[in-house]
This record gives sequence, structure tokens and C-alpha cells, in this order.
Amino acid sequence: MPRLRAGENGIDFTFDTPWEKEKRFLAENAGRRSIVFFLRYYGCTACQLELHDLRREYHRFAATGAALYVVLQSEAETIREQADARDIPFTLILDPRQKLYASFQIGSRDPGTERGREHLAKMLRAAELGLSHGKFEGNEYQLPAVFIFDEKNKVLLAHYGKETSDIPPYDDLLKILES
Repeated sequence: MPRLRAGENGIDFTFDTPWEKEKRFLAENAGRRSIVFFLRYYGCTACQLELHDLRREYHRFAATGAALYVVLQSEAETIREQADARDIPFTLILDPRQKLYASFQIGSRDPGTERGREHLAKMLRAAELGLSHGKFEGNEYQLPAVFIFDEKNKVLLAHYGKETSDIPPYDDLLKILES
């Protein structure tokens, strides 16, 4: 299957969270917009920063009526050891076998490729917040991706990251959700 593009129909899938099993994506959304962030894993410093920012900005996403999901390569035990469901206002989708990453055709960066300036800036910000690398899980070279789906699961945005910290600005994502 080729990569998703805007205007195409999205993919339905079954997923687990750290606290629930066998949830169906389309059934969960039931006629509302959704945004799905694909990150690496819970211990990844860049991902911890993104999760921190998503918690901080969640109210803005929620105000659009959209469901927010974050896909991680982590195991449920890893998350449950460090967080409680009440700590995370959005849905964490666990994909430790990376089946969803494959279904969505999300690639990996070349291990020899240098990380961009944006990634270094994020790492400095993470250090200022006291975030440090945790348990390694999954594919260390996994690239991020962000998808926005409309009420009928049509793709409004398919953003495939080109480097480790390539997440579109939240203001840009919110404009799409609010349109």
C-alpha cells in the first residue's frame, strides 16, 4: 500500500492503549475529526518533549472537537510504570511490533544522517525542562508522522517527517482541524 495522501480514505485499525485492548479506530471517532501523531517511544527525549507539549496544548485541540491520538512503539508496562491514565488527556496507541507504522508507510531515517537544527533546539529545550532519555524501545531511527482525518475518515493532512523532530507547528494543525 502506498503512503496516504490528502483526499484519500484513511485506514481503519484495531489498537491497544496502556489501559485498554482491542479498540477500533473508526468506532472510537464516530463521526468526528481526528489527529494522529506517530512518534517513537515513551523514553525518547524528543518524544517526551512532544508529549509534554501536547499535554500543555491539549485544550486547544479539544476545543476543535477532534480526537487526539499518539502512536508509540512502547509496551503497555513501560507506560503504566511511569504514567497514569489521568496524566494523559489524549489516547496513547501502542504499537510495539510497529504494524501501524508499516501500514501507514512511515519510514526511518538513515542512521548516518545528521539530525537537523530543529532537533537540536528541541533537545536543548528538553534539557531545560529536566527531561532525559528513558528506556529504549522499538526503532531508534523511526521518523514521525502526523495525520488529520475528517468526520468520514478522509485524509485532510498526511505529513511524513523528514527528520526526527519534523512535526508541523500546532497552529497549522489547528487551522486544518478548525476549517
